[in-house]
Amino acid sequence: MANKKIFIFNPENDMALAFGGDFYTPPPLPAMLRHDLKLLPIWMADTDDAVMADNVPAQWIRQTATQINGVCTNIVARQDIRHADYSFSPWGWSPSLRRELVAAGANDSSLPSRDRIEQIRELSHRRSSIIIHNAVNQAIGYQLAPTPVELHSFEAVRQFAAANPGCFLKAPWSSSGKGIFRAVDTDALALERWCNGVLRRQGSILAEKPLDSLLDFAMEFKIDNGKASFVGYSVFANNSQSSFSSCIIGSESHLESLIVDVLGDAKLLSNVRNALSPILEKLIGSCYSGFLGIDMMVYTHNGTPQLCPCIEINLRCTMGVVAAIISSRFVAPGTTGSFHVDFFKTSAELKAHCQALAAQNPAKIALGRMESGFFELTPFESTSQYIAYLILHK
Repeated sequence: MANKKIFIFNPENDMALAFGGDFYTPPPLPAMLRHDLKLLPIWMADTDDAVMADNVPAQWIRQTATQINGVCTNIVARQDIRHADYSFSPWGWSPSLRRELVAAGANDSSLPSRDRIEQIRELSHRRSSIIIHNAVNQAIGYQLAPTPVELHSFEAVRQFAAANPGCFLKAPWSSSGKGIFRAVDTDALALERWCNGVLRRQGSILAEKPLDSLLDFAMEFKIDNGKASFVGYSVFANNSQSSFSSCIIGSESHLESLIVDVLGDAKLLSNVRNALSPILEKLIGSCYSGFLGIDMMVYTHNGTPQLCPCIEINLRCTMGVVAAIISSRFVAPGTTGSFHVDFFKTSAELKAHCQALAAQNPAKIALGRMESGFFELTPFESTSQYIAYLILHK
């Protein structure tokens, strides 16, 4: 099989896994996100790789690659993948994506088998966060944060919620906060309806005690030939719907220092990071290849910062992975800033927003790397309502 890869941005992957079948149709907003940010993988792919996308603005790609060194410019239309001698590197694997690629003419031998994708789906279940949480505790020799529990009946959920006011209840498979319920009122009819719906569709609910968050961050990894390697940290902010909004751009050492400043324990952070590679290799190394992210939290307990080592595992690429790769490959040394994915109700609002940011933050490029200012990571098109961009400072 060729070493070259075709990258695919399919951000609806978590919802496709929750659906579980071959013929998943995403709602309008996730479908729009996939369309508008279809070229985001040009920042992740190597120059001899390719990105699968239709109807792309070729001039924007050429101009971007002329100014910034190392940007992938090879674009493969869906109808042409039957002729491509590449393997595939999607945002995430689901039965639906496999069917989509087979229908487009992809060689079956270049795709994970149905059984392999079912393994990936099972490992994407939120119970994997419990496995990782416990394995980290065992590796470092003491308990980090309360461990989530998996519950299989509404009565068990109700009892947990009564004992832990404000707890978080999570569907086993969900996307960007859509499958999370904050249990504030244990007698609320909404709680019972939500729980019974999840239990009927997915069989269980993951329950977590509420933690007083000080900092949300993640460790990003890549699995290749069964071996896990650390890609970088991401320190991020979510919007009111718990979906990705922005994260910090900077060197690995800069992001690590931000985390340690809040946690107050550099050795603990290092020990958890070192423990995770063998844990991931044992848990998923035999069936999964690609990027993944482990969401974590620094929280306060009795006034002391503590570390929660696994809020959840994202067995797919993440925006944090994209930010880490961009920081290391395309941003000038010593530069910091922020990586954003924004949605606007109309393309006119998006255009006005970007024009204002560009005027306020003139772009400066040094030796083929982004140094300061506003940079579009995905092109603005006439119908765009989503956009990814950077704001950098030297």
